[in-house]
Amino acid sequence: MRQAASGLKLDGLRILIENTAGQGSAIGRTFEEVAEIVVDAEKDLPIGVCIDTAHCFEAGYAVHTQAGLRQTVKSLEATIGLRNVRVIHANDSKTGFGSHADRHEHIGKGQIGKEGFRRIVCHPKLRAIPFICETPFDRPGDDKRNLRMMRTLAGFKAVSPQRSAFSKRD
Repeated sequence: MRQAASGLKLDGLRILIENTAGQGSAIGRTFEEVAEIVVDAEKDLPIGVCIDTAHCFEAGYAVHTQAGLRQTVKSLEATIGLRNVRVIHANDSKTGFGSHADRHEHIGKGQIGKEGFRRIVCHPKLRAIPFICETPFDRPGDDKRNLRMMRTLAGFKAVSPQRSAFSKRD
């Protein structure tokens, strides 16, 4: 990273380290590994973290269950620190829990499921972090359908047919 960033004017930009599913010899499967990268790199570079929901699930973090999500957030706080998580890549998983296979699926249509995602997007310690849908694009409109599903699960609804703005349910 230092070599890649050498000579660049980052001007307030931050390099984000993303957790992995643990496939092959990839590093970053555990939050401890990601934290180690961050601690070493932040000496010289503006560093933050991107947490990928499918990668967490595929790496063995049980984000699909209430107890598992609670433990995952606790582990995230203890290692990386929530203050370092700048964005969450939201995607479901085509493969099973702990599979170490990086296979993204549409929100609510994979192994994490709708209820798992509802808990994730509504978690009080995660909901203030920006979520970005990083889902497959199999047919036109998939991006809009995934975003609509995320908003629905988070409890947002359209306020007017003439506007695309969303507001929190009362």
